[in-house]
Amino acid sequence: LTRFAAVAPRHGLLFERIGCDDLSRLSEFDALFIRTVTAIDHYSFTFAQAAESLGIPVIDDPQSILRCTNKVYMHEAFQRHGIAAPRTAIISRRSSFEAARRIGFPLIVKMPDGTFSQSVKKADGEAQFDAITQEMFRRSPLLVIQEFLPTAFDWRIGVLAGRPLFACKYHMAEGHWQIAKMTRDGESEFGHVEALEIGAVPDAVLALALRSAQVIGDGLYDIDLKETPAGPVVIEINDNPNLQVGCEDGVEGERVYDTILATFAARIQSRAGTREHA
Repeated sequence: LTRFAAVAPRHGLLFERIGCDDLSRLSEFDALFIRTVTAIDHYSFTFAQAAESLGIPVIDDPQSILRCTNKVYMHEAFQRHGIAAPRTAIISRRSSFEAARRIGFPLIVKMPDGTFSQSVKKADGEAQFDAITQEMFRRSPLLVIQEFLPTAFDWRIGVLAGRPLFACKYHMAEGHWQIAKMTRDGESEFGHVEALEIGAVPDAVLALALRSAQVIGDGLYDIDLKETPAGPVVIEINDNPNLQVGCEDGVEGERVYDTILATFAARIQSRAGTREHA
């Protein structure tokens, strides 16, 4: 946020931080940039809806939040648009074991509207699968299962308004199958984040990232992909991606912040022009 505040004047913008108690002030602003957890049961979604109803540019918009936080929708959208993804199935209590056997173990189990690693588990066999799904079915009637594709890193491609913003390799946490793992004392331990020039991303990875972002909208997303012998696949798309100093901006630097703020400035100007001609 400090970087955004420093860059904003270059684009003729005033950057002000607001919090969860400032919903009544939203009409004072020309745009809203959400930089907190996004979920339909979180105040961030209320802010996004309010901004949209006021007609001010908002990143991310309510539709993007809804689509990215619904893994069932995402799976069906990938199928509909021919987006390469791991073998995936939507399961209920009745169909769980049959679908799991078709995909094969080990496999990944996800909550359809979950976030963070607590909502993503790996089942190495039927007994573990049963334990995981029984616990998750208490919170959701449907779950998502996906084939396990072990890789040393995941690609994370940042996309804004259909164009690449940043590129990183998210390496797995040491001795773990995910980029983050919980330590014994309850802390999160992360793998190394390796920023790269966008031009260093394999063409097939970049093309798939950009095509899959179109399925969601024209907001700010990160596309998580894996490279497999059969080609890249999209694991998932997230709205509201991390923008940590020294990580996602590790190579692109201030261009990341400039690009986001320039997009806001253009959308604000476009809205003003539309209102003048209304």
